[in-house]
Amino acid sequence: MKVEESAFEGLVNLKWLSLQDNNILLVPGAAISRLPSLTHLHLEFNRIAAVSNELLRSAAVNLVSLAMTRNLVREIPPRMFLNFDKLISIEMSGNMLSSLAQQTFVGLEDTLLNLDLSNNRLVSIAPLALKNLLSLNLASNHLKRLTPDTFANLSKLKYLNISENPLYGGFPPVFPSSLVTLDASRTGLKILPTVLLLNLDSLAKLHLAYNHLQELGEGTFQHLYNLTHIDLSNNIIERIDNGAFVGLINLYELNLKGNRLTNFAGECFNTGTGLQIIDLSDNAISYVSSTAFVIHPRLRILKLNGNRFARFPSEFIKPLQFLEMIDLSENALKNIGEFAFSQMTRLRELDLSNNKIESVDELAFHNSTQLQFIDLSNNVIDSLSERTMEGVVRIEFLNLRNNKLTTLPDTIFDTSRIKIVEKIDLADNKFAEIPIRALQRQSMSLNYLNMARNKMVAVFTQEIIGSLKDLDLSQNPLSENAIKSILGEAKILRSLNLAHTKIKSISRLETPFLKSLNLSGNNLSEVRPSALERATLLETLDLSNNNIEDFTSLANTYKALPVLRNLDISSNKAKNVNESSFEGLEKLRNLKMSNLLQVTRIEKSAFKSLNKLKTLIAYDYPRLGYFDVQGILKEMHDLEVLDVEIKDSSVGNDLLTIRLHPRLQELTLRGERLKTILSSALAGVRNSHLKLGLKNSSIESLPAAIFFPIPRSTQVELDISGSKFTSIPAQFISALDERNGMVRVQGLDSNPINCDCEAKHLWRWLRMFSNDLQVRCKSPIHLFNKQLIDLTEDLLSCERSTTTRFPTTQTTPSTRYTSSEPDIIWTVAPTPPETRGKYPENPSVSGSMTSDDTLIYVIAGVVIFIVLIVAIIIFSMCWAKCSRQVNDPRMTTMASSIHDASVLRPGSVYSGKINHEAYVGSTYNGSTLSHGNTLGHTGHNTPVQILPYVQPMHLMHPVHASTPQQPIYGYYGENPHLPLYVCASDDKFNR
Repeated sequence: MKVEESAFEGLVNLKWLSLQDNNILLVPGAAISRLPSLTHLHLEFNRIAAVSNELLRSAAVNLVSLAMTRNLVREIPPRMFLNFDKLISIEMSGNMLSSLAQQTFVGLEDTLLNLDLSNNRLVSIAPLALKNLLSLNLASNHLKRLTPDTFANLSKLKYLNISENPLYGGFPPVFPSSLVTLDASRTGLKILPTVLLLNLDSLAKLHLAYNHLQELGEGTFQHLYNLTHIDLSNNIIERIDNGAFVGLINLYELNLKGNRLTNFAGECFNTGTGLQIIDLSDNAISYVSSTAFVIHPRLRILKLNGNRFARFPSEFIKPLQFLEMIDLSENALKNIGEFAFSQMTRLRELDLSNNKIESVDELAFHNSTQLQFIDLSNNVIDSLSERTMEGVVRIEFLNLRNNKLTTLPDTIFDTSRIKIVEKIDLADNKFAEIPIRALQRQSMSLNYLNMARNKMVAVFTQEIIGSLKDLDLSQNPLSENAIKSILGEAKILRSLNLAHTKIKSISRLETPFLKSLNLSGNNLSEVRPSALERATLLETLDLSNNNIEDFTSLANTYKALPVLRNLDISSNKAKNVNESSFEGLEKLRNLKMSNLLQVTRIEKSAFKSLNKLKTLIAYDYPRLGYFDVQGILKEMHDLEVLDVEIKDSSVGNDLLTIRLHPRLQELTLRGERLKTILSSALAGVRNSHLKLGLKNSSIESLPAAIFFPIPRSTQVELDISGSKFTSIPAQFISALDERNGMVRVQGLDSNPINCDCEAKHLWRWLRMFSNDLQVRCKSPIHLFNKQLIDLTEDLLSCERSTTTRFPTTQTTPSTRYTSSEPDIIWTVAPTPPETRGKYPENPSVSGSMTSDDTLIYVIAGVVIFIVLIVAIIIFSMCWAKCSRQVNDPRMTTMASSIHDASVLRPGSVYSGKINHEAYVGSTYNGSTLSHGNTLGHTGHNTPVQILPYVQPMHLMHPVHASTPQQPIYGYYGENPHLPLYVCASDDKFNR
């Protein structure tokens, strides 16, 4: 998009202009000059590559804020902001700036308050003479060192972010004393000397997470009396010296998560702390001193999960009268002793899950009257005392999942001991029957019970289920009488889960308030309308993994469910989905119909009444010949989630018509037949977040322009699990790089990644930008299962290959070539069919020869040479004539076998900058040749702009077979405009 010079004509009083996310390449200064009152200019998420003096000069008088986040700006001209007397904020995050000159911000010394240069490529930064600057963000750059005078003139700076820079200790000796917040996370810091924080009297928040700190020395934070938050998480701290936190009288939160501490003592503090939150999780702590927590009388949240406590000295925390939450999960605790967590009057939440607890003694929680959430799941408890819960007034949720319980004491929930129990989870235990007598004590208050995955055959009486609203009995071998009892007596149930209980038929439900019913994993062949006629409020029905052969038989059942919103019919035995299959489901919002292994026909008319769907999950149809995705989606304008199998070999915008689904947030395409996704496929996406999945497909590569139609402000999560990617080419990596962190890739590890020379692009990208992405080599064999990022570049070699096979254009009458993208990206209208096969007029192209052309000249030269020798020796025209007669048939045969000359046309290497005019309409009509056709022109004859797409290498004819192709690196700034040529032969090429 280009902004016309007259675009803002007459808007003389306009103060705020936002042109975000319009793919703008250029804003002419003449257009801005028509806005004399402009104060705020927002140009975020465009493709502006340069900021000229002329662009903003006319707005200099009144401009207050300038935002150019996520563009392609590579430099800011010196003295660019001279005479901008009112400019207080500049946001240039997410561009391609590599350096800042000393003259860059001349003119803003007294006015600029906020400067955001994060997510650029800065390798150096000159001293900033911005004496009134309050906020400076330099995060996620390539800074390796900050000189002592970098911040020397920033006397009023309050907020400084230098995180995610490879500083490795290259810090200035002293930060500005005015700092309130300092973020130096992910900077490779190994030592934290006292001098680094010297004179930071105003510092309130300090973030040093994800560094390499090993210890905290005495007095590290001394005299920082205003410090309230310290984040030291995910370092490798093994030791904290006594007095390390001395003087922090206003400390509110301390985060030491993910370090290597083996103990924790109070001697590192002094008295008078106001600490309320301590996170010591994911360390190796097995011991705490008696003074560890008592010195923090106002402590509210204590996290000790993921440590090595075999016994926790709870007496050390008893004096903490304000403690509300304790997390001791993922330790090695074996017993909860008597009175262990008693008399803690404000304790509300206690997590003891994922330990090795065998028993909980009597009165363990006695008189902890506010305790309402107790999690004892994933332990080895085989019994509980009847006095275990004594003294607890009310339990909102008691989690005993995955233990070894066979019963509960009859009086454990007696109202004389505990007044109210609302939710209990007893799943994954060894109950052979419902603990009726224990639960009867709370029959009036108990509303949620989970008994899944036990060994129950019978269930309880009306006295228990009379008050339940949520009941889960899934994966129990229930008897028929038990099923009938539940369906007939649980009259106030809202949610009922009977999955995998071997149900063969459903009797009449006497549950008029039921909203969710799960019948999956049973032996149902039908569900009669009479069974659900009283469940008129049912919103969710799961019939997956049954034996239903005819979906049409369910139509009358659906009519009895007027408010049904969610339906799952996956993994059944139906063979057809026709016009009657979903009749009566006009209000359905979410439909799952995957893994229908017997289905051979799905009619698009079946979905005509489902035009209000928000979620459609439809895949795994191995016997289905064709799936009319386009016809099915045509009227579904409210779709938010689409997970669908594609039976075509390629998919583009004409099939998905995403522009008709403006609410789409998740798109997953599957299918072994799917080999290609076209550049236009995502045209029409408008959401701020998009989850894009290409799962279990035969896709080997993606076009570099796949993200071009998506707004630059959209955060994309790309999942390519189970596809056929052997590598990621440089052009696509460049597209990711150009998005500057807005695309997150996952699922690479489930692809057959080939760690040869073609993987160097991916290897460099992983090391530079995505070193947390797990990618393992599947080939060659000597590198199998090794982490790609751990390899050295010299191991990524193609020299081990003994033979090289080049693609051929020969076809048989029974085969037809189809490209993975339109065959040629033309910069001008394609040549008419009758002129194809001729050499182009361009002399630089016409001089090129194919290997067949070379063969002609070589043979012809040999023949002529022989003829001359014979003529000289024999001196007879007769012999010469005879020689020609012999060789003429050979030449005729040879010439008839030669292909017509191929045409070389220049392609475009994706270099990180895309011509905005490349995207024509929503489907790129006219800009490409349709795949699967001959090279005839399929669009209009108007010349169109070239797309940033590189022809797949298997379509290129080798000119010099003995010369290995050189890799193209355009994504890290070495040479983003390397030329590339693609070959397109005549019509015979596609027959």
